[in-house]
Amino acid sequence: MLFEWPEIEGQPWEERLAEWFEGSGCDALVYAGGGHDPVRYAQVRLPVVTASAGKEVDYRRFEEWVEYYKANKVKAIHMGFLTMRRRSGQNWVQFERVPSEPRMPTGEAILRGFGIRDRRLSDEQLLGAKFQVAQGIQLRQVVEFRDQQWSSAPNLPMTQTSGFLRVHDLTPDVAEFVMKLDGRARLGELVESLVHEASAPRERVQAECLSLVRKLLEQDFLREVQ
Repeated sequence: MLFEWPEIEGQPWEERLAEWFEGSGCDALVYAGGGHDPVRYAQVRLPVVTASAGKEVDYRRFEEWVEYYKANKVKAIHMGFLTMRRRSGQNWVQFERVPSEPRMPTGEAILRGFGIRDRRLSDEQLLGAKFQVAQGIQLRQVVEFRDQQWSSAPNLPMTQTSGFLRVHDLTPDVAEFVMKLDGRARLGELVESLVHEASAPRERVQAECLSLVRKLLEQDFLREVQ
């Protein structure tokens, strides 16, 4: 479903939106795209939903919309799309900002999103599993001309070429670790190797690797190898 929703002053939009799904018996994945401040929204939407009735009437309608938003403390109006799935048990709602319009079709990516959240792996399960980067993922090195010379950008964007077209910026060290996720070694083995190379405590290295892998799994950059 494509939809729009208002953000009210003093209340996070995620909190207000979560109330919509209470008691629905459904899990929900909500993908938030762009948005407008109320004045800009009225300017954009009025010509779409009403036929022009002359400058005077159009301006009065515009003023009515803006006054309505002010009276109801509307801070912004967001737009996005959502998928709901009926399921018994404790339901959940997940929010994600998507930077651009997805590349269709997205059905498989959405199904994987539900699947990853259904099967939440413990630290031990993650360390014992093998992962590989998803097909079509690109790791881009950006070289920029600045101050009369060429220099490499500090981060390497990892981008999806299908589905939600997400972008995840990686430092060179983290990118090197991600490139080792090729489905051959268990995550625990890769972490162990990194601990020997890094001048940092094991607990910190392992925690950061687990956090990274969880995030990349949820965002569909990684696949678990069975």
